[in-house]
Amino acid sequence: MPKREKKQFSRLALWIARIALGAAFIIIWWWLYNSILGWTGVKPGAEHGMSRSLYLITLFSGFLLVGAVALLSGPAILAVLFAIYKTIEKALSHYTGRQVFMGIVGLIAGLGVVALVIGILLISRVNTPLPVTIFACLFFGFIGLMLGLRRMSEPSSKERGHAAAAGGIPKILDSSVLIDGRILDVAKTGFVDGPFIIPAFIIDELRRITDNADALKRNRGKRGIDIINSMQQEKNFEVIMSAQDYDEGDTDFKLLKLAGDLKAKIITNDYNLNKVAALKEIQVLNINELNNAIKPIALPGEKMRVKLVKEGREAGQAVAYLEDGTMIVVENGGKNIGQEVDITITTALQTAAGRLIFGRI
Repeated sequence: MPKREKKQFSRLALWIARIALGAAFIIIWWWLYNSILGWTGVKPGAEHGMSRSLYLITLFSGFLLVGAVALLSGPAILAVLFAIYKTIEKALSHYTGRQVFMGIVGLIAGLGVVALVIGILLISRVNTPLPVTIFACLFFGFIGLMLGLRRMSEPSSKERGHAAAAGGIPKILDSSVLIDGRILDVAKTGFVDGPFIIPAFIIDELRRITDNADALKRNRGKRGIDIINSMQQEKNFEVIMSAQDYDEGDTDFKLLKLAGDLKAKIITNDYNLNKVAALKEIQVLNINELNNAIKPIALPGEKMRVKLVKEGREAGQAVAYLEDGTMIVVENGGKNIGQEVDITITTALQTAAGRLIFGRI
């Protein structure tokens, strides 16, 4: 739709909303006006009541006044309603479509119980006080809503049996590996098979990161969300958005609990999660460890050409880097910083942080 037509359409929609709001105000005024007359016992046309002409004049005067107020205050009222809608939408965005549907079903079921009880009381000619009715609606509606959401927190048969159906062990992705992003390229190669499970609480964590005041953290959260969207569009492997959640514990606890329930592995870059999972005998695949494992092996005695970029810790040392980020410490290279030199490898060590190579010019 062209920009000009879109603007005209938005204006038309605003006027329709204002007219609808005015009509709602008029209906409310008509109901309220007649209710007040009923409560006070003043009946139009009665001998000691209000004349019909006065009734019609006051009723239609109220129509005009309320309608004018609605039209003039329409934009402000609609802005408030839209803000309430956005708040509700943001709150519901933390739940999946299935969770929202089951919550609504539970709410309707709870209110249905209230309606059934009140109906039985009315048939029995038992008057129910209004506060009791309101409390019953709130109480049973809340119970039904929570039961519906609770039902969605239980592992589904699809999630439990998906490993057998897909012919592989499910892999649960945590926020660190999604923010890192290399899992997408690794999955494309086929070296790590699916299905890949992304829990709802991990998506919630990424959304909280995107709302952070720090720009760097916001960008990390957005990258994680983008990686999820890219993985969902891939046809070579399957991605399951799991609605399963737990009422207690932090994200690591929920990941480990979910992995235990689904008999799944966890893919992460979190070193601490690695250690805790090992204690619980849950297998973890670490992308950083995979990256270190596939780096080219440098053997003592090999020669290579590198560019020295900075001084080392010890006097006379210089530091260079390979394309994959591997650090090379070069003895007696301090005088050649900024130059490309030929070196001979003397030692290659594997550390927790990665591979470290020593050499001399």
